[in-house]
Amino acid sequence: MQALILAAGTGSRLGKYTKENTKCMLEKAVDKYQAWMDGTAVTLAEDDSILGFYGKKAFRFQDVEEYYKTVNIYKFSKEFSRNTYIPFLEAYSKAMGDNEYYESVLRVVLMLEEQELKALRLNGEKWYEIDDVQDKANAEVIFSKNAKEKLKLIPSRYGGYWRFPELRDFCYLVNPYFPTVKMQEEMKAYFYELLSQYPSGQGTQRLLAGKMFKVEAENIIVGNGVAERDRFYNRLKEIPYLEVVYSQANYFLLHVTDKFSASELTEILLDRYELYIKDLTGKIGFDGRECIRIAVKDFNDNEFLIESFKKLEG
Repeated sequence: MQALILAAGTGSRLGKYTKENTKCMLEKAVDKYQAWMDGTAVTLAEDDSILGFYGKKAFRFQDVEEYYKTVNIYKFSKEFSRNTYIPFLEAYSKAMGDNEYYESVLRVVLMLEEQELKALRLNGEKWYEIDDVQDKANAEVIFSKNAKEKLKLIPSRYGGYWRFPELRDFCYLVNPYFPTVKMQEEMKAYFYELLSQYPSGQGTQRLLAGKMFKVEAENIIVGNGVAERDRFYNRLKEIPYLEVVYSQANYFLLHVTDKFSASELTEILLDRYELYIKDLTGKIGFDGRECIRIAVKDFNDNEFLIESFKKLEG
């Protein structure tokens, strides 16, 4: 006989959504740790044996590449439950109280009993741990019922797309080339000083840029990604159902000439390829025209968008 243990909490952080019900976490196994995750992590051996449990106090962000997030469903054998887990759970509860994470018991078991605990790594399966109302809102996007619902929800999450690591955002403009890797390393080294001091003004920044490039500060004009923008423009012209308007900015306006409406194309790209573009339907100046807007990203993302457009030609 085997037992399946489901972890449940009172759900107090979910407010009105769990006022009359407890929060039941129906999750399984472990998944590679990502920026949106929180809570207990584990490290694994090559054979998927669990090497250690790391709660909030023991969690080290510098080791995050080694971590897997617990998804909080465990399958225990009858013998392990009866002879090991339940006795340790009772002893831990008496010593530490009931307001503790159950993974803490497994951590002690792993250290003292030399028990072999195995992990099952997820491989792209969708899941989300809901602890508060923000988690609930993010989960509603991931598990949206259909493409229309997803497209309705995703715009309200802008600025937080890092919580959806598979999404490629062509709607809002970011700089994919800056800061450089070297500059990121320097920023990490002096993070506290940068965080706690007031930033340099525009004049100082121009002086520093002039020093770097050996020109007078008044001659500094910042530009970025021009070569990639022009290459991307030429690639976009290959799409037969799109008419691209050349731009000196890092956005392109495109007329959807046939095959789709602007709204249909936006919906399809998000649903099939996790690509988010700007639908200009209903915007002032675009009455009666099917138009979209896309941002210029880096080479890999731009090519992914081009290939996705081409898949829709047939």
